[in-house]
Amino acid sequence: MGGVGSSPAPGSDRGANSSLNAEYVRIRNTTGHAVSLKGWVLVDASNHKYTFGTYTLGKGKTVTVRTGKGTNTSATRYQGRSCPCSPPPTWQGGTE
Repeated sequence: MGGVGSSPAPGSDRGANSSLNAEYVRIRNTTGHAVSLKGWVLVDASNHKYTFGTYTLGKGKTVTVRTGKGTNTSATRYQGRSCPCSPPPTWQGGTE
């Protein structure tokens, strides 16, 4: 696996779902086969966690995990957080 990247929300973060979903982590499968992510845990600097349930990332595919709420798809997962929250949500720009 490889190609992990993240992005904090651009501009002013007021805690709206659109701001939360502008924060994300991307994971790219650079292997030659599908990889099960079941049980994998993403943790940010504030100890907010996202744990993958049953999920398989196909070879060469990318999954984006967004901070806010939404409907999970094969390419996008949602952490399900909402605000107001303290501290404000963020995937610290790659420092997790």
